[in-house]
Amino acid sequence: MDQVAGQVGPFVELEIIKPFSDYSSLFSDDLIEQTSWFMDNVGSQTYSGFGGNAYEFKFSTESPRLFLARRDHIEEAGLDPEQDFPPTSFQESIELGQTLQEDGPGDFGFQIYGTDSDVTDTCTEDWPIARGGSAGKFLNEDWSDTKIDNDAFKTSYENFVSILTEHELSSPGTVSMSDEDATQALIRGDASMTQVPSATYADLLSNAEQQVMNGNFVFGPAWRGDSGARGMSGGDGITFVNPPDGANQDEWQRAQEAAADLLENYLYFSDDFQARMFSTIGGGPIREDVGPEDIKGAVEDPTGYNQTNIIDAFNTCLQDQDQYFLQAAAPMFGQIQYEIMPGYIQQALQGQMSASEALDQAAQEARNQFFN
Repeated sequence: MDQVAGQVGPFVELEIIKPFSDYSSLFSDDLIEQTSWFMDNVGSQTYSGFGGNAYEFKFSTESPRLFLARRDHIEEAGLDPEQDFPPTSFQESIELGQTLQEDGPGDFGFQIYGTDSDVTDTCTEDWPIARGGSAGKFLNEDWSDTKIDNDAFKTSYENFVSILTEHELSSPGTVSMSDEDATQALIRGDASMTQVPSATYADLLSNAEQQVMNGNFVFGPAWRGDSGARGMSGGDGITFVNPPDGANQDEWQRAQEAAADLLENYLYFSDDFQARMFSTIGGGPIREDVGPEDIKGAVEDPTGYNQTNIIDAFNTCLQDQDQYFLQAAAPMFGQIQYEIMPGYIQQALQGQMSASEALDQAAQEARNQFFN
């Protein structure tokens, strides 16, 4: 979800990375103002264990994961894509998936995924947040313990696993599938619905452009949970580093000023990169003055945007939330999410233990390794 925050923690610990407040003055007041709506959340949400000071400067945004469905499958199942999609709760997603599987042309109504890189890093990162708000974050505020064995996580993961083991709406090969594989299943017509990052739009353009233009795919926002949030928000960012020992301070400062000027006129320039990100890197703009019409007007042919509803789905999913939740940049976070948890959840997907048991064991391993 959050490419910089996920890797920057160790560099903050080593004092290699500058706090955002130390280099924000290199950018124009206008840019700081245009990005403050999102940047104001980064320190407290992402860097709470480092005193609540932001270290990165976001240049894109990413909403919680979006629902993606085959519009033609919805219609062939006797449903209305405008009225019956997207689902607004987990139960609705099961009911929709069942109808798609029973009455539509696809084999699987709600395809999920199970690889090490995705089983804990896609909708399973969002559902605990939607359910429990801050209780759905992997770590407590000062990063002294994990929360992956609480109710928000257990209920969310039990629901996730049940899509395969109880409802049988996902392929038997789910445990070895990535979210990209799930998207490919929709392209082939094997599956009818999944939940994926907004960057999937760029993948669809690359792999199924004609289907996109024909209106075969439709995106919808994730549901709002009891917390008033739809899941984990994020985005890519840049960081500035402190000068190495022996560096000329004046030369270093001039180089960073030049870098900031280049970045402002490329990454943050509203009429170019910011408006084109959906069709390039798959992210949304962070500038508040770049709206849906700017995004659609920045491409030669906005048919894909209009046919898939990606822009409206993204904006609703990101902005229609009571609060933004971002993942922690804690040094141990990646190991918990990508190394400790996946094996246990994969066992649950294979019916070898319940999701609750999997999370209990993962939490104990994390505590033994990082918190005791």
